[in-house]
Amino acid sequence: MTSATGFQHYWRVTDHCPTTQGFFILEGSCVKVYETQVTWQDAESTCETQGAHLFAGQTEREMYTAESVVNSRGSASRNYRFGAWDHDKNGTWFWVTGAKVTSSTWQSGAPNGSRSKICAETVTYSAKQITANKCSNLNPFVCHVILG
Repeated sequence: MTSATGFQHYWRVTDHCPTTQGFFILEGSCVKVYETQVTWQDAESTCETQGAHLFAGQTEREMYTAESVVNSRGSASRNYRFGAWDHDKNGTWFWVTGAKVTSSTWQSGAPNGSRSKICAETVTYSAKQITANKCSNLNPFVCHVILG
């Protein structure tokens, strides 16, 4: 599928969670937490090699799942990379699935229109909200497989 930004999204939907690869099911989502700190692009590439993408919390329930994931398998005191970005640097944010990021997902005041902060990460104290930061920053990340 091609998004409104013109770049390709290859979102996989599967009927099983690859638990043998370290993924686990939490609240209906198939996820894997990586504590390795990498750039946004390297995180997305790592997820793709696992048949997944960076976590895309398109609904309130998915964002609560993200918070549960970080609290159960990660560290709530760190920001985790998520699969949202402003590819065209025009203030329009999309999840890696191609869906537009809704305003309810953002931390208050984010995104702030910075053209250098175009990749999403969780807010340290609340993984159910995201904020914008530089893609080159090093962060741990969460991969997500859509079950269907």
